[in-house]
Amino acid sequence: MSEPLAPKRHEAIFDEIFAAYGGRLYPAPPFFARSLEVDRTALVYWVRRVKTALDVMRLPEIYFDYLSSGSVNAVASETLGYGYIGLTWGAIAVLGDLFFRMLSHPDVLPFIGNSSGEALDESLKDGISLDATSFQARRRGDTDPRQNQVWATVPKDPLRCHFARLCGRAATDFLILHELAHIGYGHLRYLKANFDAPFLVELEALTSSTLGQITRQALEMNADAFAASAGLTGFLEYRQKWINDLPELDSLIGDEPKAIFVWAFGVGALFSIFSPTFDINSLTTQSHLPPSIRLEGSVKCGLDACARAYPKTKDLLESGSLNLLHLGHALSCIGHRLEPSVVSDYQAARRDPRLDAHVKRVLRRFKELKPDLKPYSYFDLENGNPQDEVC
Repeated sequence: MSEPLAPKRHEAIFDEIFAAYGGRLYPAPPFFARSLEVDRTALVYWVRRVKTALDVMRLPEIYFDYLSSGSVNAVASETLGYGYIGLTWGAIAVLGDLFFRMLSHPDVLPFIGNSSGEALDESLKDGISLDATSFQARRRGDTDPRQNQVWATVPKDPLRCHFARLCGRAATDFLILHELAHIGYGHLRYLKANFDAPFLVELEALTSSTLGQITRQALEMNADAFAASAGLTGFLEYRQKWINDLPELDSLIGDEPKAIFVWAFGVGALFSIFSPTFDINSLTTQSHLPPSIRLEGSVKCGLDACARAYPKTKDLLESGSLNLLHLGHALSCIGHRLEPSVVSDYQAARRDPRLDAHVKRVLRRFKELKPDLKPYSYFDLENGNPQDEVC
């Protein structure tokens, strides 16, 4: 058991570990404080739920805070017997802006609430920015009278606003659970011992070696599987509380297929803000599988875990009930349109047999890693829960 640390000490450690990413977001912007506290509360919930569900009471205490970077990113580290997770404020701002703009467009998901009263200003159909600092400055500026309002627009219909918030919850929970998996499965301690990596940043390379990158991709696949499996099953379990607090949510998430659509839309958007294209010849030089491939795997993992608890949801993908084409349409409505050449390049890479061969190689690498991870993992890698494997 680690010696208790004072909050100020945790803050100092967080600043030191993640100095390259701006350290703590302090003080939090007043217009943003409520959103940040909601996510902080979510982490406490997930840690408690994971400890109970997986019977891992020895999981270290987790200190969670926000990074002052406007980029879309998340980080995890472990030191002095404590886990540290950082989420950039840019991730919250970019995703919140994205979902609110989508649901403010009358042609996006018109079957949700009353879309006829929505209208998205042309200036807000400016696609996707992965840097919250720049788009906030562009949208608000120094003289903007809405200086205390972080969102440039909010859906007029209350149900559509709720849908946007639920999507943001699903996407942010995925990021939090992904980082929690890096700590829980011992990824951080393993990488520190074998690659001298003090922390994991989601969009950065670990090493230039092929084995190092395949290893990193295998660990990231494991973390994605956990985030999707735990995230979707937790979303379904928690929805009754949300409905009890707000009965109108019953029409959005009252039955499993509808709730799964909300979750998949939110997580799908998280991956879709990045380009779907990838260089088939450079797969072994990247720290992660391409976002578009990670999206496929994450939805599959989530549905596989969900089907075990809710058998009626087993054939959602095969039956076409989970139609994520709505997501592509929603992105185009806010100005995020892919050039035909980008689409054709993605399709060509996706059909290339070398992609499937590479994914199988990553899966094999994870199986090879399991004995090496076992001494570092807080979770049971042998007798496992569905989340213990990659999908």
